[in-house]
Amino acid sequence: MSKGRGIRKAMLTAVIVFGFVAGCTSAPSESESAILPVSSNAATVSIATVDPGSPGVGDAVGVVGTLVVEGGCLYVQEDGTRYLPVFPASVTSWDGALQFEGSVFHVGDTVEISGSEYQGDIPAGVAIPAACDTSHVRDANYVRAR
Repeated sequence: MSKGRGIRKAMLTAVIVFGFVAGCTSAPSESESAILPVSSNAATVSIATVDPGSPGVGDAVGVVGTLVVEGGCLYVQEDGTRYLPVFPASVTSWDGALQFEGSVFHVGDTVEISGSEYQGDIPAGVAIPAACDTSHVRDANYVRAR
């Protein structure tokens, strides 16, 4: 066997072994990575919404942060705080990305959301998935790319 053919065979073997080993490793658990901005499909991401006509808490200074998914819920992470945005149900959906008034935003995108943070009880008409953290909940009357 020639030297060049032996090198090619060794490289092919290394690629196959590496592919096998890489395919057998597991993803980090949630406890290993508290916030994991990953591509997600429609079946695994929940968004909080408010029905049209329900009272929100108003427009306030916006929050600029990164769209992240944790525990199947969509959040905006700004510095050390993770906000659960509440979007108007009539103009918002999730189909592998956030669809808002005709614009598309992906996990990992930097966005600005408007709206005030809820204080105390969540108003009637707001639908928050049970798995989502409600420590910091905000109206998201608009979403803009930053």
